[in-house]
Amino acid sequence: MSRHVLICDDNRDLLRFLALEVSAASEWRVLPAENAAEARHLLRIHRIDAALIDYHLGGESGLDLAREVREALPEASITLMSGASQQLKGEIEACG
Repeated sequence: MSRHVLICDDNRDLLRFLALEVSAASEWRVLPAENAAEARHLLRIHRIDAALIDYHLGGESGLDLAREVREALPEASITLMSGASQQLKGEIEACG
């Protein structure tokens, strides 16, 4: 049975790059989503083993999406990513 990784990023070029790299480097099935709504849809129809989520998803928070993934699938591995690393570090530290 193949494992599924959800990759969610509103930057279409980066999303395609990440999907290709993960597919080429592993046997994981990549489920790409350009926004939180697409990611939520994929969560409803697939069993997700891992998620790679952009912290800033346009008008939505990747952190909120990560919480939804955690709630639905507590065993899934979740990684947040951001091009604004210093801002992200401060916000994560503020969450405790």
